[in-house]
Amino acid sequence: MKERFHGISKWRAATVHWTRTVALDFARRFQVIHDRWLLAFVLGVGGALIGPYGSFFTLEFWPRAIYWQAVVLGSFANWRLIEAAVERIVGEQSYIAKRVVVTAPFAILNSTYIFGVHAVMAWLQNAEMRVGWPMLIVSHLKLSILVVLPAIIIVRRMRGELESKVGGDAIVFLTEKLPGRLRGQKPYALAAEGHYVRVHTPIGDELITMRFEDALAAVVGIDGVQTHRSWWVATAAVDEVRRTGSAYEAVLDSGLTVPVGRRRRSDVSKALQQRRADDQ
Repeated sequence: MKERFHGISKWRAATVHWTRTVALDFARRFQVIHDRWLLAFVLGVGGALIGPYGSFFTLEFWPRAIYWQAVVLGSFANWRLIEAAVERIVGEQSYIAKRVVVTAPFAILNSTYIFGVHAVMAWLQNAEMRVGWPMLIVSHLKLSILVVLPAIIIVRRMRGELESKVGGDAIVFLTEKLPGRLRGQKPYALAAEGHYVRVHTPIGDELITMRFEDALAAVVGIDGVQTHRSWWVATAAVDEVRRTGSAYEAVLDSGLTVPVGRRRRSDVSKALQQRRADDQ
């Protein structure tokens, strides 16, 4: 009877943990998406106020506002659509390689979309079309290749250099936020929970106020891998990666089970194989 009660309690605890993790992960994803769309909307407002490319003189304020919102929000939606498709097709490629692949399809799709926006605005204004689709696609390709891609590469490299420089100080900053009994302990797992991060150490865990991105930067000096958009684990702490139904999870030597995202399963398996090879 006790064993049955213990099993039910364990099942309930696991169910609550899983539900909480899914809910927090959904909330985090929603917040990121919300922030990106909000930024796109603000850029559209800026276009309406400034009126670049002569739109300040050719359009009244409200037509200009509608035009720039359609251009910016539509372009962002097209980028996200192409980016999601590329992620599914070339999921194992590097971040930069994926952005290179996105460039040409995005230029074709978005130039066609903007050509349609121009056509609608010209019809509403009873004006003549002043831009052609070939010119739009060429300008999109030039902008993507000569401006967007170099900017992505430069920002990505600067971020990597910054993380490598501050890693030592950042890990101290992270552990100093822990209570006295855990302070100084080396974390073996991090879990995002809303605007907080749960830090797992060999002698216990604690929830601290910190962005997950900052926590990842703090542990850059520890050999580890991000198993999921809301989980990071030290490679040395992983015992095995196993399949549970249609999903995967990593089992740590502490007994903790961590979700493994479909796109990150290969990275986790490679890190585990490398650690075992180094141990031999």
